[in-house]
Amino acid sequence: MRSMVEGNAVPRTSERQAQAPMKHSVSILLAGVLTCAAPSHAAGIAFDCDVPADRFSSVAQSVSGLMKIEGSVAVVQPRAGANLPVAGATLASPDGKDSVGFQLVMASPRAKDFEVVLNLKRNGRLERASVARADTGASLPFSLVLGGEGNVTLTIAGKSFSAEFMPLADGKAMAFCSTGQFRFSDLLFGS
Repeated sequence: MRSMVEGNAVPRTSERQAQAPMKHSVSILLAGVLTCAAPSHAAGIAFDCDVPADRFSSVAQSVSGLMKIEGSVAVVQPRAGANLPVAGATLASPDGKDSVGFQLVMASPRAKDFEVVLNLKRNGRLERASVARADTGASLPFSLVLGGEGNVTLTIAGKSFSAEFMPLADGKAMAFCSTGQFRFSDLLFGS
């Protein structure tokens, strides 16, 4: 007598031997299901933002729920132009009228530190605040989070800053640069 086990013909010599392949198949199947069901952590993306002087580039993704962007950024080569070398990240409403973000601004292409600027834009009106300085020679880990009640938390290079804003249920998260080459790594968008 022969039976089909996972598409293969298996000779059946006794009931015990017939059940053994099935037990192993079920065990392997369950192990595979459990492995697939285990939570996985999303891998961050890399963004080599390389633009000529006075040009702009960005990478963006729609987000909903927890408005968040995190990763690391390092300057590779700042450039001289009419605009200063800048890199940063923004969380914005779908229409772009409301946003929160930060900029790392170099006073010149030879500057040894960034000015860290927190930007809040409400109904198209921009408010800027210089909150810290950071070394241009280091890769700077950052996290920008807009909580459900509208509280903003910027953490950059181990320092945290808070501000009151407005809640946004969904929108766009963006990393950007201008007038130079900046390397973003481990970028994660949303919750």
